[in-house]
Amino acid sequence: MQSYATWHVTRRLRATAERGGQPRTPTAQARNNVRAAVTLLGWLRARGTELNACGQGDIDQWLRTGPAASLARDFLIWARARHHCVPLTIPAPARVTGPAISSGQRWAHVAKLLNDTALDLTDRVAGSLLLLYGQPLSRIAAMTTRQITRRDDTTLLLLGRHEVPAPAPLADTVAQLIGDGRTHRGVGSPAATTWLFPGHLPGRPITPSRLGERLRDIGI
Repeated sequence: MQSYATWHVTRRLRATAERGGQPRTPTAQARNNVRAAVTLLGWLRARGTELNACGQGDIDQWLRTGPAASLARDFLIWARARHHCVPLTIPAPARVTGPAISSGQRWAHVAKLLNDTALDLTDRVAGSLLLLYGQPLSRIAAMTTRQITRRDDTTLLLLGRHEVPAPAPLADTVAQLIGDGRTHRGVGSPAATTWLFPGHLPGRPITPSRLGERLRDIGI
């Protein structure tokens, strides 16, 4: 178990960080994978079964313990590659998606976000990035002000490896957010922050789940 956590999970996290990936979501996923592996091994031990004697029937029983059981898949793939167990199958977790909206609904949402000044700036900018550029909430939540640049009277957003222009209404809203709209800071947070969407934990960005809750509250 220690080898899995140290030489597989931690090494993968370091590789992600070196590529410039944002830490929050990979860290949460890694934590969940390790927790699932520990729980699986404890469950097997309680049944008097060692990992090297575990069969597919045991895994099928394990999968009935709850939806989080499928997160042990990463551990079992690692264990099989190192001959710690026989080939065992856990289906990849199904991707969860929200209901589809029509193009007209999407543009109606965008118009509201760009023009309704009664909405919070955090929600207006985050929702626009979601609807206009198809960015996942994990990437939006971890954006920094360094990803916003101004060149030749055009505001550019660094999304992944590419800079894309922001239309004037969104550019103005982003500038306003950076200037005086980032009010959702936790107690003890520094007065200045590079996070575009600061969270309640000092020095950390908003979590993707919290950002999703905010957008759902306004119908996005």
